[in-house]
Amino acid sequence: MCVDRPGMFHYCYPMKSKGVAYLLWLFCGLIGAHKFYLGRPFMGILYLCTGGLFTVGWFFDLFTLGRQVDLANARDYLDDVRRPIIINNTQHNPRTTDMAGYSAEKQILMLSDQCPILDVRQVVAGTHLDIEEAETALTRLVDRGLARLRVDADGKANYDFS
Repeated sequence: MCVDRPGMFHYCYPMKSKGVAYLLWLFCGLIGAHKFYLGRPFMGILYLCTGGLFTVGWFFDLFTLGRQVDLANARDYLDDVRRPIIINNTQHNPRTTDMAGYSAEKQILMLSDQCPILDVRQVVAGTHLDIEEAETALTRLVDRGLARLRVDADGKANYDFS
């Protein structure tokens, strides 16, 4: 789910659904609808012109489509994380050397301006921190009241900075 805030690009990234991808594959897969949905227009056009690579590619996708959705979500997330973050009219580019000079907490707070709900994986991907540093810094931010720890139904820990 994406959240727009005034003066910012956008927050978070829209997740591609495996259910939608499989429905597109089932009903429109021979013309490549699921490839277009996953952001692979070249493969979509190829499927469109060849009838799902003569149905061989379409059948192969039955077994690999879940992983393709995961990869599309990861690619979309990294594209969003690499977009510049604007804080107080100053542009910050995550994962660049200028971010390395900031404390772990500052890096996480800069990242939370782009996406107000983060997990450890997103923090590691969007900063110069390793997993242990990220977990320690997130715990300190929760202890200071700058973030709230939320555990979803699947037991996944999310940190809410909104």
